[in-house]
Amino acid sequence: MPGGLDASVAIAGYTVVALTIVLCGWCRFQVNRRRFRRRTIAGAQRFNSYGSAVATQLWEGLLMSFATAFMGIAVLCGIALTVALYWPR
Repeated sequence: MPGGLDASVAIAGYTVVALTIVLCGWCRFQVNRRRFRRRTIAGAQRFNSYGSAVATQLWEGLLMSFATAFMGIAVLCGIALTVALYWPR
């Protein structure tokens, strides 16, 4: 390896980054699928009550925010891992 990291560390790091991106992408897909299935023909979302609407949208918003943040962190960690792996000594 050109840099200072061992190959097993690099493989493990890239695996964690890839799994994080896949898992967070799957979470975002599930939330968006639920939102799509709640839509009426007019485009509005159906809820049983106002409280249900507020709780559901809050929960989904938090989940989407965390998933997006973790995907961004995973990409930055992947970039940092690549720089650490190939940085000349």
